[in-house]
Formats: sequence, C-alpha cells, structure tokens
Amino acid sequence: MVSMAGAVASDWRQPAEWEPQRAVWMSWPTYDNVADLPVRQVTRDIVRALRGHVSVELLVRNAEEQATARAFLGRPSHVSYRFSPNQEIWARDFGPIFLSGTTKSRRIVDFQFDFWGYRTPADPLARAETGTEALAARVRGLPLTRSWLVSEGGNREADGRGTLMMVEAVERRRNPGRSRAELEAEFRRVLGVRRFIWLDRGVAEDDLTFETPLANGAYTVVTTGGHVDNVARFVDSRTILISHVTEAEAKRSPVMAETRLRMLANERILRAARDPEGRRYRLVRMPSPEVVTRKLRPGDGVYDFIAELKYERGHVFPKGQPVPAVEAASYLNYFVSNGVVLVSRLYRPGLPIAARQKDAEAVRILRRAFPNRRIVALRTDAINLGGGGIHCITQQEPR
Repeated sequence: MVSMAGAVASDWRQPAEWEPQRAVWMSWPTYDNVADLPVRQVTRDIVRALRGHVSVELLVRNAEEQATARAFLGRPSHVSYRFSPNQEIWARDFGPIFLSGTTKSRRIVDFQFDFWGYRTPADPLARAETGTEALAARVRGLPLTRSWLVSEGGNREADGRGTLMMVEAVERRRNPGRSRAELEAEFRRVLGVRRFIWLDRGVAEDDLTFETPLANGAYTVVTTGGHVDNVARFVDSRTILISHVTEAEAKRSPVMAETRLRMLANERILRAARDPEGRRYRLVRMPSPEVVTRKLRPGDGVYDFIAELKYERGHVFPKGQPVPAVEAASYLNYFVSNGVVLVSRLYRPGLPIAARQKDAEAVRILRRAFPNRRIVALRTDAINLGGGGIHCITQQEPR
C-alpha cells in the first residue's frame, strides 16, 4: 500500500545510499556462525573493496581486538577504529542513521532495537548495540534524535527525496499495538518522510526462525522476518529493483513457491505506486537465489542460538542433532558506495549451475542500474548463514 504523509515535521531528510558518502560504519566480528567459515574474511573483503572509494569506521570492543583487526586487515590506511561494546556485525540495523538538513547541517537518529524480535529493547545485549548512535554523535559532534520506534535500517529503503519503502509485516511485528498512522507519524518526525510505500511481506528465507521451519523442513538462521533489502531497492527515485521467482523455480521448491507468491503481491503494490512526480516506477526484476541448505551442528554459533529459542506452534527443536538450515542470501542485499557496488557471489563448487548463471545475471543488472560504478562480487556465505548479507553489515555516512 502507498500512502502520502501529512505535513513534514522537520526540514531533514535521509540521503539515498547512492549519494556521496563520507564513511562506512562496520563492526568487527566477535564470533562465527559456523565453525569452518570465518566471518572476518567477508569483513576483510568488504574493507579491501572500499579502499580508494570511502573511509571505514570500524567498531571494536577494545585495544586487543583493534590490534587483531589491524593485523588481519593488513593495516589499511582508510580504516579508523572506534571502541564500542558491540557483539554483533549487523551495523545496518543498529548503526547510526545520518540525516542531512536544508542548511548543510547533519544529525543522527537513534531507533530502538530488539534483536529482530529475538530479545527486547531492555535486554542488556540490545542496549549495548544501540550505543553506536551516541558514539557516532560524539565522534562527529552531531545532535542525536531518539525515537520510541523499534525499527532496523535493513527494513527502511530511502530514495533521498522523502520516500520511505518498508515491509509492513516487519514494522508492525516490532511495534505491536501501534497503528500504521502512529508509525508514519513517528517516521515523519524523526526522518522527515513525506511518502510511504508499504510492501506486504518479505522473502520466505527471511522468516523469523522461531516461527517453525520452512516448507522444506529447513530452519532459517536468526533472520529478520522480512527486511526490505531482500525484497526491493531504489536505484534512483524512479527505478526499483525487485526480487523475482519464476514459475519454473516455484514448481521445484516449496520455499521459492512461497517467496514467489509474496513477491508478486509486492510487485502489484509497486506497480500501483507513483514516484514524487506522480509517475509510475520503472520496475526491474532481480533473480532470487537458489535455495541453498547446509547442515548446522552443535558448536556452530548459529546452531547454539536457535537451539535455545522458544518455537511457535508447538515445534520442538531436536537439540544435539544436526539440522538443515537455509542460507539467507539475496542479490538485492548489495551495498552502494562512492564509485562501487558490492554484491554477493553465491555460486561455489557443488551448487547447481543455475547459481553461477544467476550470479552473472545479477552483476549485469547492477551494471545497467549503476553504469558509473564498479560492480564487485564477493563470497558471503559466512554471513548469509547468520541471517544477512553485505548490506546488513554496512551503514553509510553521507557527506
């Protein structure tokens, strides 16, 4: 559903991701999701790919961790280190949201965080993650606006002109009892939003883990419940990329069949939407990745977490036994920075050839969408198995 907000409560706006950036905020990994796939390697690949394009503000917990990170990254000159008690890498969701004002001023917005519904905002771990906004405000000397909304950056897609695109199911679940009007009023107040595009649901592979296993019997991996950055992304204020599952894919996978139904519903919403000038959006379909499962075992970080969850509908987790899990992969979970776009490379030996073909197709689509930027494909299964991708662990700071 598309709705127009009333009078904007401020002169502030959230710049689009493709606008010039001063820095990218990231967090040094403190654990691995599975035993044989170090998350730090993905972090290193991203940091290296951003060299020459943008500075990196890297959160570390202490001097010892800083030394470890510097040595592993090769002492890059474009990285600055900031001490923060963060346990998580998902800077997109808990990191600072920078706004630009009409007088070239800036400020930071601080939303509440509940670990995507797996904890509460009052949980000590959740509170530790939300300290990043105050840290960034001190580092940059900027004012801080706090919001009562529980909301993650991965579910807010901004076009830089006052339009905010979100998956409604996520925002409503994070803020039970709140009406859409209340949510919109708060987003207007803190982000200066003028227009909203409310999509319906996210991809099936992103369903909340405690909602019981997927149709193929596999578990999700501490996923978000349907973030928009796996569903649809603005390329500019008139063009939107949207995830798409073909009929043939839906016939051979019950998980893809469910995702297809959801994405077609979202596509209908977007076809009815209008850009700030009242024109129809240009929609470009992005392939949906192959559904890849992997056995998780006791001792894997993500296994040990999901084994302790309280599951819905009477489901009982088979503690101590290996379980199949679906990688939370998406070609839409790319990150745009100055002169470069980073996207997942999902194919690896042993996967269907279709995975390699989709990798190539995603790169072609992004080259057409961002003709003046270099497209860099990176292997990301180490973080896909923790519930996110490249976009999830990066948070841009506009100039």
